[in-house]
Amino acid sequence: MVDWFVKTILHLMLLLSQFLAYQDLSVWIQGRITREQLRQTRKGVETAVGILKVKSSGIIGYAGPKTRLLVELLEGKNRHIRRIFGALQDPQYHTPLKVLDLKRTQIGTVKLDIPSSRWRFLTHREESSLTQSVIKANE
Repeated sequence: MVDWFVKTILHLMLLLSQFLAYQDLSVWIQGRITREQLRQTRKGVETAVGILKVKSSGIIGYAGPKTRLLVELLEGKNRHIRRIFGALQDPQYHTPLKVLDLKRTQIGTVKLDIPSSRWRFLTHREESSLTQSVIKANE
């Protein structure tokens, strides 16, 4: 009975993971972003819903006029990433940056190594690790 209860709570935590654990995202944006703009995303960007920020961000690479980023969030509000980058401008064309693609690659300590719209059960190690990271995040 207790084991079922713990697993149910863990599954609810996973569903609410955007509030309970950090998440890593791979983001493609239309436009080039500067290192100064990346620093600004960590400090906070003024958007229509207030100041939004990310825990960390870095450039993975470029493909023509697009930039690929790795972004780490502590909380994910509705359209969080799109609003942050939409508030910044491409330094060359002076147009708002646009998120073209967004994929969650990790939640807490669990790597999401499966294709989009697929699922799998957590391993016992992942379950334990995730539980500990959620407990730490809420201390």
